[in-house]
Amino acid sequence: MQKERIYTISLFSSIILIYAGVFFKIMHYPFSDILLLSGLIFTALFIGIAFFNIINDYRKAASEKILWYTGFIIFPAFAGILYYLREIKNR
Repeated sequence: MQKERIYTISLFSSIILIYAGVFFKIMHYPFSDILLLSGLIFTALFIGIAFFNIINDYRKAASEKILWYTGFIIFPAFAGILYYLREIKNR
């Protein structure tokens, strides 16, 4: 239960911080680097929790695990939201 809550908070925090950092970067506002860096830290946190959950889920086939890994590496925000809707919310 605690991991799911940390996952949810870090997922949505990372999305908000990264998009705010990109907006600040485009508008040349100060502190854009801090927003982007904190968003990347939150992204690493939710990807780490998701990888740990996928590794320890014995109901998934190896091919499905590889698809989740690939999705998290290539499209972390999209795969994070999809994983949240399919796996975390349904528990």
